[in-house]
Amino acid sequence: MEEMLNLMQPNWEELGIQVELVPKDIGTSASNIYSDGRDSHVAFWAIAQNPPRNDPDEFVRQFSADSAGKGGDNLVHMVNCDYTHPAHEQSHILDEEERQATVNEAASIASEENYLIPTIAEPVSAVYLTDYVDVAGVGDQGITVHNPQFYVESTPTQNDSIRLTIAPITLETTNFLTIAGPLNIAYWNKLVHSPLVTANANFELEPTIASDYTFEDGDITFELGDGTFHNGDPITAEDVKFTFDQVARGAEAGAYPQASPPPYSGIEIVDERTITFEFDTPFAPALQKTFQKWGILHKQTWVDGGAPDNPGEFEFDPMVGSGPFKVNEMRSGQYWDLEAHDGHPKFDPDHGLVFTVYRESQASEQAFLNEEVDIINASTTKANRLREDLGDQMELVQVESYSGNLLYPQHQMVPTKFSAFRHALGAAINRQRLNEIVYSGSGTPVLSASMLYPGIHPAAPPEEELTQFAEDASGNIEAARTALREAGWGWDNNGNLHYPPDADLSPVFPQGEQPTDFPCLNAEGEYVPPE
Repeated sequence: MEEMLNLMQPNWEELGIQVELVPKDIGTSASNIYSDGRDSHVAFWAIAQNPPRNDPDEFVRQFSADSAGKGGDNLVHMVNCDYTHPAHEQSHILDEEERQATVNEAASIASEENYLIPTIAEPVSAVYLTDYVDVAGVGDQGITVHNPQFYVESTPTQNDSIRLTIAPITLETTNFLTIAGPLNIAYWNKLVHSPLVTANANFELEPTIASDYTFEDGDITFELGDGTFHNGDPITAEDVKFTFDQVARGAEAGAYPQASPPPYSGIEIVDERTITFEFDTPFAPALQKTFQKWGILHKQTWVDGGAPDNPGEFEFDPMVGSGPFKVNEMRSGQYWDLEAHDGHPKFDPDHGLVFTVYRESQASEQAFLNEEVDIINASTTKANRLREDLGDQMELVQVESYSGNLLYPQHQMVPTKFSAFRHALGAAINRQRLNEIVYSGSGTPVLSASMLYPGIHPAAPPEEELTQFAEDASGNIEAARTALREAGWGWDNNGNLHYPPDADLSPVFPQGEQPTDFPCLNAEGEYVPPE
């Protein structure tokens, strides 16, 4: 990210803008934005690809007007009521075509406002040893823990298990719900446990612990498949109810960082294999954001360990899961040996997985070179370096992703409150050069003013419905200057950019407060639907 900013800085300075780059740790930067600290005009952040984000809701809803200001998660503090109405409405539409049309409407409005500035969509990439593993189930998701299909369908050719690396935080506790990182917790929720539904290798949602699901008046009913836990107990509706009750308890206690208050109002057990989640208002993102996020827990194990009373203190032994792999051995922060589970309702692996912790990337690379692990994450640059030693013994697997680095201009203050200025920032960037230097040409330059990358995100609008920063990835300084000039901006004799003469330089709303003086917001800053 530092390298990318150093490359973008001269592009912006060509527009007559003074630019100061200020490095901050993610905690400080996040605190500033969420509190409306206004200590920078543009924030540069990265987003990760994970299953809840396959649904467009997070990328649409967070930029509504009621999420701007102090305490909100509107990362650009945009206040646009025309956008806010469809941004709220889309989450309550169960018809897929109608919902997508509403998402497209919201995305088009935000894009016209140049609300944020994407740079490069990073590829999801990894390398594997061709003599040790036959890779399968990659699809559009790639080699990632969010795609359990890869782990199940790939096959070791010289060992009983596929050998991989893992971050130490993943193995520091068996009370995995207390893990903060969405990627780290996913190893437990997708491999050792399984959720009711899972996005397959091509982002398509499929029943997993469930065998089917139906909607009725906004409620969702799941029929469970013929599956067993790792100790042989059948997976029942009682276990499913306990799982989501426990997640809610952990969220309320602040013990589970990835948990949030449930979107449903109640849970009804219909029979041993049928369960209904009741909603006061239909919530379309629930399948992706809730029911494919949490692996189903073995109720008796967690109750015996005291988890309902102490969500943050629970440790379970033995580890009884519901996923396609069960724990054979675990050394805290060091090593994880998983073997195949033959009672899973969907997956039927014929091999195990062995994860080893390497605390530095150089150590994992050396282990790969020594043929001690079969697969590691690797950028194109790293893959080329490894290929010099391994040649055809290794293969790079790379797919497009909607993860990447985005610029968040702050709409609540000058100069980034002006759409023409934001557009100029985005138009001036030479994304082709960024891609070549930082990603060795393996990334995808994103020219649309949208967080839903066209052609990449599963719910992205057609590109023609989005505003483009430039005609090609090399950017266009002169086009950016022309757009500013047409909006009334000008330059002095020293080439410094100046506001239009009639520009309103006042803040959009007072610092450190929630916006209120807008037709879609009430006096408390809460959303008011149109009549």
